[in-house]
Amino acid sequence: MNHRVFVYGTLMSGMPNNRLLATAKLIGPDKIGSEGLAMVSLGRFPGLVESDIHDGDETKVITGEVWEVDDETLANLDRLEGAPDFYHRAEVCLASGGTAEAYILDEKYGRAQPVIDSGDWREHVKQRSGVRR
Repeated sequence: MNHRVFVYGTLMSGMPNNRLLATAKLIGPDKIGSEGLAMVSLGRFPGLVESDIHDGDETKVITGEVWEVDDETLANLDRLEGAPDFYHRAEVCLASGGTAEAYILDEKYGRAQPVIDSGDWREHVKQRSGVRR
């Protein structure tokens, strides 16, 4: 069975954990409206959290990619993400239409983390490393 997964951090193309998607099919770049979600930084990787735990802080759009993965790849992603304890999968609405599953950080791990206002992990990494466009 195939699953559509929205990735927004280290699993995206060119990022360190993208190798786990070697047998998956890239559907393409996409975005999700972050209604009720905020992107936070955990240092070397991001997480999406319920935005009400950040007292109204909310990113407007989350930038990422949609991949079609098989059961085995999904199980490998779950292991990487510590699902269902650290992250859990939840359905999100894609800007391009349709839905996919995304990994949402458990609120106890995201509560005190800084919000990434841009909703774009790649941009955040560039800014953090001092690289300008």
